[in-house]
Amino acid sequence: MSLYDEMAADFAQLLAEFGKPVKIAGEDHTVLISEPSTDLGLEIGGLDFKTRFTAKLLRSTLTRMPQTGDEFLYNNTRHHVRTVVDRPPHPIVIVEVVL
Repeated sequence: MSLYDEMAADFAQLLAEFGKPVKIAGEDHTVLISEPSTDLGLEIGGLDFKTRFTAKLLRSTLTRMPQTGDEFLYNNTRHHVRTVVDRPPHPIVIVEVVL
């Protein structure tokens, strides 16, 4: 068994215990969610507060790679994918999400 296979098996166990159900672009997934944080940005017309967090999921569960702008539904709240960290052959994909 390769190191990446071991990482995938261990991460699958973490997801089984602590994973949260989400929908990414309409597809059901189980992910690990980080603690949300709030960004403050200056935009025309004033300040802009955005909540962001990361979601980690197994590459093997994806039928297609998430894309910037995809809808991300978590706790009945609609978010959007901001960035995707994809490092093949690493088995974990990291998705940064903003409200």
